[in-house]
Amino acid sequence: MNGGGIRASIEEGPITLGQIKTVLPFDNSLTILDVTGEQIIQALENGISKAEAQEGAFPQIAGMRFVWNKAAKPGNRIVRVETKNQDGSYTVLDPAKTYRMATVKFLSDGGDGYTMFTEAKNKEDLYIADYDAFVDYVKAHGGTVIPKVEGRILEQSAK
Repeated sequence: MNGGGIRASIEEGPITLGQIKTVLPFDNSLTILDVTGEQIIQALENGISKAEAQEGAFPQIAGMRFVWNKAAKPGNRIVRVETKNQDGSYTVLDPAKTYRMATVKFLSDGGDGYTMFTEAKNKEDLYIADYDAFVDYVKAHGGTVIPKVEGRILEQSAK
């Protein structure tokens, strides 16, 4: 998901549908698609390309982690990408392999510069709004969500 698609934070306490709709106001449909590892790298490069300007394309990810170097030349800022395995371990992303991923329709249609997703295979709109998926997530966790920093996005120190 792009950071610009997340419009607010939720304070500690009971979570209401109104708060969720404030966070995710666009009724963006979830989409699943098949992309290559190379397309994922391109997507991450796009997402971090305007990080200094704090534009909305910055990637918000799950099921993977990456390291980037903002001092590197654009197009070469992604240092390492790893996908999360079912056992919690990580495997280095293979640029030639095909991966099944989920995103929002706005990005799968090329929004925020994510044009590489327009080339994806087996694209399927799930017709589930992002906020509905979040509501289901909150319900599945008994109404309690405890956020934590997981180290999914790391910036490489300048050397």
